[in-house]
Amino acid sequence: MKVTMQYTVELNEVPLRINKIVEECAAQLTTISKIATAVDCMNPEKFTSQVDFLRKKLFTVDNKLEECFSLMEGYQQALKQAAPLEDSAKDPGEDLTATFEEARRKMEEMSHLASAAQDSVEAKHE
Repeated sequence: MKVTMQYTVELNEVPLRINKIVEECAAQLTTISKIATAVDCMNPEKFTSQVDFLRKKLFTVDNKLEECFSLMEGYQQALKQAAPLEDSAKDPGEDLTATFEEARRKMEEMSHLASAAQDSVEAKHE
């Protein structure tokens, strides 16, 4: 059974936490991709079991990425709400731009890995 856990962090920590989750997802997608290349298409029972395993793992990664997406949306909204309250001219998200861009790059990288894993599974299936 899966449960949702919530906890409070400082606003400036949000992109760093998201980045950590994205890195974990990227590592999992790399592993999934490697497993997908070893799927046994000659043994139907083994094949269905292996593909089912891969699909479940991809679903788990997808859920984590969806969580990252929601967290980033909430972070952006919090920055917009905090901006009028800031006395200084400095954007509170300026220092985190590099982290945000890194997270976005990793999400794109994971998308390519997921696509490659799916292509590999489909190629084995043909």
